[in-house]
Amino acid sequence: MFSNSDLFTKDQVVTADSNSGQSSGPGNNAATEGSDGFLINIPPEDITAEKPSRPVVPLWKSWLQLLRIPAVFTAWADICAGYLLTHNPWGLPAADARGELHLFLLLLTASSGLYLAGMLWNDYFDLAIDREDRPNRPLPSGRISLSAAYSVGVCLVLIGLGASASIGLFWPNLWRWNPLIIATLITMSVFAYDRLLKQTIVGPVAMGLCRFFNILLGASCSGIRWTGPFQQPQLWIAAAMAVYICGVTWFARTEAKDSHRLSLAGASVVINAGLAILFAWAWTGIISVDPKHASLLFGVIAITINRRLITAMISPTPAVVQGGVRMMLISIIPIHCAVIYAQHNRIDFATILAIFLLIPTFTLGSLIRMT
Repeated sequence: MFSNSDLFTKDQVVTADSNSGQSSGPGNNAATEGSDGFLINIPPEDITAEKPSRPVVPLWKSWLQLLRIPAVFTAWADICAGYLLTHNPWGLPAADARGELHLFLLLLTASSGLYLAGMLWNDYFDLAIDREDRPNRPLPSGRISLSAAYSVGVCLVLIGLGASASIGLFWPNLWRWNPLIIATLITMSVFAYDRLLKQTIVGPVAMGLCRFFNILLGASCSGIRWTGPFQQPQLWIAAAMAVYICGVTWFARTEAKDSHRLSLAGASVVINAGLAILFAWAWTGIISVDPKHASLLFGVIAITINRRLITAMISPTPAVVQGGVRMMLISIIPIHCAVIYAQHNRIDFATILAIFLLIPTFTLGSLIRMT
């Protein structure tokens, strides 16, 4: 019924190489077979059009992304809680206050070094997985070399261990090696999680231990015996946060893709178990404020967290789950500030501390992902 000339002229005929998929003819027009068996001419693409280029990320930002720098302020909150649960710095003479400040800063340095090292080694050991799930991360994208990451990771561990060891050298009246012992336990927990246990069923437990020992690092300068850090009330809080972080880690295990609702529900139970320990601590009679006031603060935080948990279980997409994980990590700061308020009845100091830690967390978090 139709002739070839009805479809296209002679100089529009295109011959295709079945092996290479390349075509010849004026303009490199492409032709394909329609549903009725006839060839349909497809206009050529504009070969002069430039493909959009990937935006160049500055090297400094790549390092901050690798270290997930906004999350380090949650580690600072751990140290603040552990330290202030075992120390009362208000009203100290000036000379003693300076010594306490130096001690506190060394604890912050030790915690920061080990926490950032944990973030870096996490990506270092997860390189094969990130090449599939997160190819834009600094290591799989090649923006930071493996050798550079390895060197910085080793340096961060040494900074953490060195700062904790120096406390024993400068303050011999303490049980001098407590900070180093606990810093070593943190290091062991970090490498156990990052290298061996992350993909196993006990991976979240290992991450919870990292947070447990980080809080005790803040309390490691209390007492004159090695058991000093492992006392009340810091043991209550460390246990509560260990359970809480265990649940958060479980919640975040498949955040790069759609999560299973049943898994999210199980993680939510563990998260709330950690919060329940905080409520129980508020009613032990060892705090300085009315238990109802402390419970009210913990209740507001718990409601905020559970709202995100429910939202994620309803819509378990990566964006929703990752947003929930980010909020739960940030919530560590107000949790610890509520603990400090309950311990010392200093709402003014707790509020200032919360602002001091939350501002850089949100500011940097708007530029760099925490998870």
